Amino acid sequence: MIFGALLYGILQAMALEGLHKLYISMWKEKFFPLDNVADD
Repeated sequence: MIFGALLYGILQAMALEGLHKLYISMWKEKFFPLDNVADD
């Protein structure tokens, strides 16, 4: 039961990190369209 909760927490953290990175990339493209070439 504890292992399941731990696994769920890890998956949730990974999903949140993915959403955070997606939000940052969208925000960068909206406000700094010329900067995403150097961000590669």
